[in-house]
Amino acid sequence: MYIIEYLSTPAGQQPTIHMELALGSTAEEAMDQADTHLPKMAAKYGAQSYRIIDRDKRCVGIGPIGFLSPEKQ
Repeated sequence: MYIIEYLSTPAGQQPTIHMELALGSTAEEAMDQADTHLPKMAAKYGAQSYRIIDRDKRCVGIGPIGFLSPEKQ
């Protein structure tokens, strides 16, 4: 079981997290789901990135791929 946490930081406000349960059984499937849903979450909540959390509450993935690249900083 994996949980997807979509992260948004509205200007001048505290960061917020919006969560959904991943439907797949692997971290890769959870990341695919998060990549697919990120545009909808961005439009609805302003989410810019996500992280994948496993049942032991460890972060096992972040995305989208390249969102921390030096070109964007």
